[in-house]
Amino acid sequence: MAKPQPGPKGKKPAGPPSPPPPAGQAGAGAGAGKPKTATRYHCVVCKKQGISRFADSTGKCQQHGGSKSGGGWPWLRALLLALLALLLALLLSRCPVGPLVPPVPASQPTAAPPVTPGGKVGKPVATAPVVVCPTTLRVAAFFDKNGNGAKDNGEPLLSGFQFRIVETGTVGTTNSGGADAMEATPGRKYTVVITGQPGPWMASAPSQEVAAPPCQDKTVYFPSSAAVIVTPSPTPRETPSPTVKPTEKPDRETRERQTPVPTATPKPTPRPAPVLSPSPSPVKTPDPTKDYDCRCTPPSSPVPTPSPYPSGKPTPSPVFP
Repeated sequence: MAKPQPGPKGKKPAGPPSPPPPAGQAGAGAGAGKPKTATRYHCVVCKKQGISRFADSTGKCQQHGGSKSGGGWPWLRALLLALLALLLALLLSRCPVGPLVPPVPASQPTAAPPVTPGGKVGKPVATAPVVVCPTTLRVAAFFDKNGNGAKDNGEPLLSGFQFRIVETGTVGTTNSGGADAMEATPGRKYTVVITGQPGPWMASAPSQEVAAPPCQDKTVYFPSSAAVIVTPSPTPRETPSPTVKPTEKPDRETRERQTPVPTATPKPTPRPAPVLSPSPSPVKTPDPTKDYDCRCTPPSSPVPTPSPYPSGKPTPSPVFP
């Protein structure tokens, strides 16, 4: 067995290193007697727990500046507080600050508190009321006699023209005194379109654009002229031709009833042929002045009389009803 080597003067010889104590006993004697110093074992335990620093006096795995529960993250708390303050400021900026003041109508004087040079607010001073005057718009059509496009004296107003205001959709009809007044917004432009006109008259312009002046009664005039009425010539009417109905074919019974039955023609009774008697030939008287032949001359044969029928019998002819 090897003997221990003598150490330096005044010191005990170094022995074998003591085995590390089991886990969980590093700080068991803290506070009971002399505090123990941290050993390499404590450092290994603290590294496994994710802590790189610890107090050497007690040997517990603790960070400087706080415990494991988050004392080492002071900037995170400051960030959360800043976000909370910003959110609160945004909510307060949407709410009105100060007492609610009821709105004052435009027809009443508005009181404005004067501000002195020192920044102090004095008594309210009454201001002049805001006067709102109505603006009306009228539409009329007239007979432009001279054709200059302007309403002159002696040119009568016409009735029966139908119009529509595009911006408001208002429709109306002109009369001999113009049209009913319609409210309009001062300074706004309106487009008036003629949608219908009476038969003998025709507007020279189908639409007009006008701006409504404030506190005035504006009338839009449409110049018109007499329309040329062309009388259409009457269209000749065609004489309807009679409808020819198709001939229906008779059935068998109808054909049998309509077919004429041939009537039997009576046969003529044969008549006996007349017996022709030969006519005696004239006897020549001898002329005593001539010499005759003493020879005998045979008697001449009788000449037959022609029959009234060629074949000897009458031929019956057909008889039709």
